Amino acid sequence: MLKSSSIIIATIWILVMGSFLPLGGCASGVPTYPTMSDRESLEVLAQRADAIRTVRATIDLAITNGQGQSIELEGAIAAVLPDRLRLQAWKMGVTVLDVTYTSGEVWTVTDADQGSEQEIETLRGTSASDFEQMLAPTRAEFWRKATPVQSAESENELVVDSGWPVAGGMRCFIDRRSLTAQRLILADRSLQAQVDRSLILEQYQSFDGVIWPTRMIFNSPDGIVRVNLKEVEINQPIDDAAFQPPRRAKKHL
Repeated sequence: MLKSSSIIIATIWILVMGSFLPLGGCASGVPTYPTMSDRESLEVLAQRADAIRTVRATIDLAITNGQGQSIELEGAIAAVLPDRLRLQAWKMGVTVLDVTYTSGEVWTVTDADQGSEQEIETLRGTSASDFEQMLAPTRAEFWRKATPVQSAESENELVVDSGWPVAGGMRCFIDRRSLTAQRLILADRSLQAQVDRSLILEQYQSFDGVIWPTRMIFNSPDGIVRVNLKEVEINQPIDDAAFQPPRRAKKHL
């Protein structure tokens, strides 16, 4: 099946894009903005990132590997941004993945008696630096330090490269009218290969004037992860116990 590190990347990017924008109230149409300079547009994104503190949601995952094999999972995410996150996924009531990122450390439970080896490969390749990279856009300074790529942008699209050290190689494509990120590309930081992974964000809605993507598609050489976000709660208290790794969890070195 698709490598579980790709599942982690997909779900974190979903958190990342959602975390720009607080959520609540009734859905309505997405507003548009007057013409802005690149820096003015990025400041809007920075302010959105600055407004978020916690995220909690349930998710539906549809995963397809490069050979066309697929699996559907349900899951849940809790995060205190930008440095604590818990992800769980299950199938038919059985947990197959449990990941905790806290205090710069990664803890995972993915062993055979949970069924995870039958469904998802182990997380040996996922490190704390991967989480730092994926969560970088939850920081306002990520957007304030971003560099517009004028050779790639157009009248309708703003394109920026990350200026945040831990998120090197990330490029973002932003719709100028709605100031919504439509696509993110993350180059593999390994010197052994130049492989791009991308996240497409769709079905934006406005919730009391705050914009939120409700469908995401993550593409990588390992396959495709499609995610629908549900039952989202923003800036609600989350107990510290939510980020206590399970006793069976193993720390990544």
